Amino acid sequence: MKYKCEVTINLPREAVVELFRNYDLREHWQPGLIRLEKVEGTLGEVNGVCDMYCSMGKREMIIRETVLEQHLPDYITSMYVSNGMENIATEEFIANPNHTTTYVSEQEFYSNKIINRLLLVFSGKMFRKATQDALEAFKAFCEGHDLQDE
Repeated sequence: MKYKCEVTINLPREAVVELFRNYDLREHWQPGLIRLEKVEGTLGEVNGVCDMYCSMGKREMIIRETVLEQHLPDYITSMYVSNGMENIATEEFIANPNHTTTYVSEQEFYSNKIINRLLLVFSGKMFRKATQDALEAFKAFCEGHDLQDE
């Protein structure tokens, strides 16, 4: 399953990317994130790996993030793995002439497990909504965050 979501953030690209790159701030905007643990490398850099401990309803899960490509401020591509599901996500940040930023998130999900493939087929709208909700949460965080607090 593959899809794209996007949101326009009322801040210049440099500010948006600075907030996105700061792993210490992710729990403030990433829905369900409880904590991050660095596994290896440098977070946000190629081959940097971290485990994200997340709450999904009543269950907790660990999602492993590995950065595959890092070309910020333009884009970053990461792989997320959990419970037999693999997700390749490319986060693109487009500078607009009016000093806003368009954040485009392209998601592609894979699984070798039949049950997960069925989940992707029958719950595709749920995955897209979760991604859009995360983008909206990031937008709200960015627009309400004072960069001078850093």
